[in-house]
Amino acid sequence: MSGAGGWFPFSAPGLWAISGGSGAGLVTGMQLLLVLPVPAVFIALTLIAWQRLTLTP
Repeated sequence: MSGAGGWFPFSAPGLWAISGGSGAGLVTGMQLLLVLPVPAVFIALTLIAWQRLTLTP
């Protein structure tokens, strides 16, 4: 991903998986931990958007 490699949260799990789970210099533990906040942020943003939605007939 344009040189970001394991620092891009969406590609880190894939890079870790293709290395056989060892990381092999591609992905560190810190990079894998950065994956966890991504779904939490998107869940929070989705809930905020849903609260702001109004249904008007």
